[in-house]
Amino acid sequence: MCVSLASIGRFSALGCWLVILVLSPALHAVAETTNSKRDTALSATWRLVENLPDNRYQAELTLRNNADEPFVPPWDLYFNSSSRIDPRSVAPPLVLGHVNGDLYVLRPDKTSPSIGAGEERVVGFLGAPWAINVSDAPSGLYLVRTESSGVERAPVEVPLEIGPFPDAAKIHRGAEDLVPVVTAESRYTANAKLSKLPIDELPPVVPTPVSIAKRPGEVTIDSSTRIVYEPTLENEAEFLADSLHRTFNLQLDHQPAPGDGRNSIHLKLGDVKIGDATKHPGDETYKLTATTTACIEIVGTDPAGVFYGLQTLRGLVPLAAYRMPGKRLSIDAVEIVDAPRFTYRGLHLDVARNFQSVETVKKLLDLMAFYKLNRFHWHLTDDEGWRIEIKALPELTTVGGRRGHTPNETDFLIPSLGSGPSPDPVESVGSGYYTQEEFIDVLRYAQSRHITVVPEIDVPGHSRAAVKAMEVRSQRTDSDAQNVRLTEPGDKSQYESVQAWRDNVIDVGRDATYEFLDVVVGELAGMYRRAGVPLEMVHLGGDEVPRGAWESSPACRSIPAPDPKLSRGQQLELYFLKRACGVVAKHGATPACWDDCLLFATADTDWPKRPTAYVWNNVWGWGREDAAYRLANAGFEVVLSNATHLYFDLAHEKDPLEPGYYWAGFVDTRSPFEFNPLDVFQNARSNSMGQPLAVGQFADSVRLNPAGRQRIRGIQGELWGENLRSPAALEYMTFPRTIALAERAWAAEPDFAKLPDPAAREVALTQAWNQFANALGQRELPRLSELAGEVRYRIPPPGAVVRDGKLHANVAFPGLMIRYTTDGKLPTTDSPVYEHPLPARTGYQLRAFDAHGHASRSVAIDQPELE
Repeated sequence: MCVSLASIGRFSALGCWLVILVLSPALHAVAETTNSKRDTALSATWRLVENLPDNRYQAELTLRNNADEPFVPPWDLYFNSSSRIDPRSVAPPLVLGHVNGDLYVLRPDKTSPSIGAGEERVVGFLGAPWAINVSDAPSGLYLVRTESSGVERAPVEVPLEIGPFPDAAKIHRGAEDLVPVVTAESRYTANAKLSKLPIDELPPVVPTPVSIAKRPGEVTIDSSTRIVYEPTLENEAEFLADSLHRTFNLQLDHQPAPGDGRNSIHLKLGDVKIGDATKHPGDETYKLTATTTACIEIVGTDPAGVFYGLQTLRGLVPLAAYRMPGKRLSIDAVEIVDAPRFTYRGLHLDVARNFQSVETVKKLLDLMAFYKLNRFHWHLTDDEGWRIEIKALPELTTVGGRRGHTPNETDFLIPSLGSGPSPDPVESVGSGYYTQEEFIDVLRYAQSRHITVVPEIDVPGHSRAAVKAMEVRSQRTDSDAQNVRLTEPGDKSQYESVQAWRDNVIDVGRDATYEFLDVVVGELAGMYRRAGVPLEMVHLGGDEVPRGAWESSPACRSIPAPDPKLSRGQQLELYFLKRACGVVAKHGATPACWDDCLLFATADTDWPKRPTAYVWNNVWGWGREDAAYRLANAGFEVVLSNATHLYFDLAHEKDPLEPGYYWAGFVDTRSPFEFNPLDVFQNARSNSMGQPLAVGQFADSVRLNPAGRQRIRGIQGELWGENLRSPAALEYMTFPRTIALAERAWAAEPDFAKLPDPAAREVALTQAWNQFANALGQRELPRLSELAGEVRYRIPPPGAVVRDGKLHANVAFPGLMIRYTTDGKLPTTDSPVYEHPLPARTGYQLRAFDAHGHASRSVAIDQPELE
């Protein structure tokens, strides 16, 4: 996974039980488990004490014996940790061991006494690098007791509560950390730059079309309206008819027929002009005309253009019609001409870390389609899981697709990311995979929505699930075991990955590695053929190979080292990538990889087929800020996946209750909105610690040349899966950030990005953001839940400040409402609506709500005056 430096320690997951349950219904499912084997006799509480000046943190784990009898050794308490814990920091009589990856085990030594009935034992420890929010808490706790005979009892889950976080000063990450912990007052100050706009001043649809010409009058669609279309547009016509029926209960006749006459929605192909340029097939361009003659015409340069015109038509329907479907729809007469800015408009989903169902994936595809995104990057394999059925290698899913308590990983992988002890997919999101038929079904579903699925098989690093599965196969098969293993016998290489795995790299010197890859890509290609969908690209990963891999591998000794400018590890990576690209090219697809493995390559390398570079690491101050531009100028096609603005697994803000990582900074909804793909240095204001960047710091960094600009294929949001432990968690991290992503991927270059003066650009950006925030609050969020069933998107907590004896409050997206209580209880949909400043007093609780009753976390105002 594209993550960080080794010191970042990016692993695991959300183990929050009570805090999230009480404060955020939208996040409740993040911490849910369905395993009924839970030990109520033992419970645990994790509490952050403070972050220390030496980039470590101090925390306490309190074990509580709730039973009426002593809790007697021996026992083993396993858990996952999102940061590295120092085993030496745990004092006797307890011993902490690091199993592998993010899995730890705590056990008593031989001198340890029992924990008496009703008693507690506090375990202090040190971790690195920091802890600031709920995602830093341990997760997936489970207990294993051993009988006197030496036989283990069945493991049982141990419930974990997250204790109160310390004050802001103790959450800071040392003296370098200038990012403040958000408060009600800081939110109020940020929101004060916004103002509610009349809805008719907002663009009628998001993403913003190229041109909109309003016409007088309205156009009505009712049950007598026909959908007529050219025969090649049957898929688009059926999609429109189905969506109108499902969303508005309107049943429209649809048939291939001429489009003349009244009261019809006519779909057809043809050239479309934007300005003086004529657009042609492949440009995904459309023209939508809605006239008072009750005729709606959508002309597309290709079926995709027509399809996007249909999404705009759906977006033109007033919000009231979504809330109260009737027998007719009315939209304003209008003419819209539109085309995408980028050909690649993507969203990435990691299902290897935590599995997501077919239903969840399809729902995400529906929402992507509405906002005109057209690439679904499906991260199917990683260290923690293999999620696609390969019939020739069943162990990949029977072993690599499951996680649970295991002494030797001969049946499944060890727990990680809070997945717990059970390997049952019903009980753990750590287990699960897609059958080939399910995969084919999703391919067809995506194709009907003009979304290309880009599968990722992450090699040669991030491959532990495959490595372990093939080790098991080598023990089970009657064939030569050496031919199926992905590691070389006798290899004494020592390494540790960013995620603390010590055995997650396949051996690039073994022919079996490429035979394995050929089988996997071959079966993938076969699934695409059976689906009737072209396999355009296979992503090979290639990121974060730890130093030290292959150093002592006998299989790598004979590989030539022709370039003395490269380290041995770089030469071996390049050797692997060229051979792997050849495997992908053999099956008719274009290879792709993360930028890690291309930074020391050249476009004129003897590639079997040149790979497309997905560039993620632009973290300010890390030295790779211009990597995307260097690769594009050198001749590589590039997809921008910038961590600082497009990593949607990162926390929205520095709030202890806000889930997500923060190694690249914090990514709120404004982050993708303000992102400038063709001049990322416009977005370089401060580093991940909030320290202002020096004037001219990137003066010598590479900028795009004219040819390089043409090789920026587009942008992609990243949903890494460590904390996506439920569909609710996925949706919370995805929306509304993905709507801002869609705006930047589709809409023309915004005016603010064209301004060379930073001060003028900031003024224009603030105005543009105000308009977009209004569109979110007044229209997009209220409608989002009507498009694909309930969507549990994030609603930002309100801002509040006490001034002159009055409580003032505001919202991040104008159009949301604030409800409050004065007795300290959680506001509900029955609580009073905040409409004007209230008398200052203690006991206020505030929450932001949308029209559907979805709510933010609660903000407590416990003092009559906020400092």
